[in-house]
Amino acid sequence: MTTQWLSGIVWGATCLAMSYVMMSYDFKPGRLGPRRAGWPTETDYSYSTALIRNPNKPTVVAFVHPRCVCTRATIAQLLRTVETHPGAELIAAVFVPLAAKDRQVWEESAYVKTIRAAAPEARIVFDRGGVQAWRFGALTSGTILAYDAQGREIFRGGITDRRGGERDNPGVQRFAVALAGDDSSVQADPTPVFGCPLVATTTEATAGADP
Repeated sequence: MTTQWLSGIVWGATCLAMSYVMMSYDFKPGRLGPRRAGWPTETDYSYSTALIRNPNKPTVVAFVHPRCVCTRATIAQLLRTVETHPGAELIAAVFVPLAAKDRQVWEESAYVKTIRAAAPEARIVFDRGGVQAWRFGALTSGTILAYDAQGREIFRGGITDRRGGERDNPGVQRFAVALAGDDSSVQADPTPVFGCPLVATTTEATAGADP
């Protein structure tokens, strides 16, 4: 009886410890570069970008790692928000590792197909080695950046409340407010991003890209 009782205590403590670790991971944000004044330009050679901003309308840039399961929730939130706040141009910068043997499995991933189906007017850009992500200071999959028609950064951060979370949250609320033209939160700190680093392991680089 004593042995069973002790075994039960150990089992319960183990379950609690595992739950704590998993919860800590779910709510641990990824890295994100600091807010910037505007769109990276050729005059700032350290941060110039090959991505082209539409000078006539707001531009939203979403950085996506095709192997990050956490980013599924970000894409769902992104597409819902963009649909209800039309007028902005959407660019999806999809990470592709330099060592990828078969680029097609990354460039035709489930996330790319979802974005194309839901927002056919969106521009899909394949970011080899995460170069463009680095130039924008987007170090984590699920980073969303928004710029007004003048190229001023009006939103930076994540739009989920945890890894895989699709509930309403301050990040997606601030993103929607920015798209609506309210610049009251322009100087606010970036919202947390919950996703995988925009890098690839050797295994990922040689494997299929669908999460």
